[in-house]
Amino acid sequence: MLSKSFRRTAFIIIAAWLGIMAYLFGIKNREFIRNEIDISKLGNISGLVSGNTEYLGVYYGDKKIGYVLSRTEKSENKLIISHRSELNVTVQGSKRKAGIEGQAELTKDMLLSSFYFKLNTENQEFMVTGRSENNKLLIKSNLEGFSQMEIDNSSPVFLDIGINRYIARKALSHTKRFSFRIFSLEGFSTDIVEVEVLGQKRIKIMDEEVYANHIRKKYRNFVVDSYIDLNGKTLMEKNEMGFTLVREDPENINTGYDSLDIVSRFSILPDRAIPDIFGLSELKIRISGVDTDKGLEGGRQSLAEGVLTITSERIQKGQDKISDEEVKRYTGPEPFIQSSSAEVVSLAKKISEGARNESEVLERINDYLFTNIRKKNVIGIPDASGTLKNMEGDCNEHAMLFVALARSLGIPARPAAGVAYLNGRFYFHAWAEAYTDGWRTYDPTWGQSPADVGHIRLVAGGMDKILDIAKYINKLKIEVTEWK
Repeated sequence: MLSKSFRRTAFIIIAAWLGIMAYLFGIKNREFIRNEIDISKLGNISGLVSGNTEYLGVYYGDKKIGYVLSRTEKSENKLIISHRSELNVTVQGSKRKAGIEGQAELTKDMLLSSFYFKLNTENQEFMVTGRSENNKLLIKSNLEGFSQMEIDNSSPVFLDIGINRYIARKALSHTKRFSFRIFSLEGFSTDIVEVEVLGQKRIKIMDEEVYANHIRKKYRNFVVDSYIDLNGKTLMEKNEMGFTLVREDPENINTGYDSLDIVSRFSILPDRAIPDIFGLSELKIRISGVDTDKGLEGGRQSLAEGVLTITSERIQKGQDKISDEEVKRYTGPEPFIQSSSAEVVSLAKKISEGARNESEVLERINDYLFTNIRKKNVIGIPDASGTLKNMEGDCNEHAMLFVALARSLGIPARPAAGVAYLNGRFYFHAWAEAYTDGWRTYDPTWGQSPADVGHIRLVAGGMDKILDIAKYINKLKIEVTEWK
């Protein structure tokens, strides 16, 4: 049975890091070659005079937990960018390592020609490739059930938010704002990134004080502060989650790394303990530290005058109405929710055979996953087909497979992510919601149906919503006001 300390946080950190690395994959490389500036004459204004290799250490606080290594080469009329990065984490005493590698080819105009991107963990190898052709970006992946996807590239799509070379050339003398389209690896879609140039700042890099140009980037719910030199090279990156990337000597790549204990580090201690969370019918809390939005409301959750009320479905009748558009969205397959795969459809039919109604079907799915999926700490990108094949995983894998099984039977369902209460603390966690007479909660990892009121939904939807929860990490504060 799954240990009662959550493993959800591990995936959130990896997903957040995946998003950060996805644009750094381009940022720290594509801007290397500004021939208009002789960097050998810049001294401490440029910061670090180096060749075509960059090495950045990844820190959380004073712990060095990984690195980013990038190399840029010219080949005929193309720029070839190679990238490798690694992150070390600890989950419930077990050390885990995740790595990203990739390469991109850019045209002489710095536009994307092709790329590949690969995430490696002990449990998974997730790969995405892309190729620009006739104003289209053609995307392929080794994800089971994924066919080729086309993205409109008539307005250029980039792999990063920066275009630092452009910024270094035209926009560093005064504050400006820009917006760019980037390809989102975790959502197989495009996102808008806003960039703001904030002027110069003196920072210390490799024991040398240098002038850096401060650029702020807003990507979904990430706010990243980048410090680049006049040639567009990255000297430092910081984000709101507490991670810092710092330019270092490439010889440091073989030095030892600490491991970030993410479950204990990112759990949330409320102002007071809650007795018998499993027996409560209602919980009221105040959430602070972040801007809340309408995503907190719906289903069994209601927000009024700053107080969020979670009411158990055991006593609450269905209130939400679902639109035809939502029915279509939440009954169809997605890249990581392969509800139309033959294996998923077959299992769903087997589980539901003889059931009297949809509520009984959902109860059966929940019980089946709780009983049959081996509880294992997994760091990677969860998908339903992979979970069914391996029959193991943590809360992410349970939730994705639950949703796929429900959707294969025509029942609207979606993953939900947030925090759940246990032993005096709130931990990041994932579960599922399915629609019958309203949105109902199911936690197949814990075998709860409905989930107890200590499950507080912060986001809901497909994999593209996972990164949205990152805005709560290291900021969320919970005040318990009432329970019954």
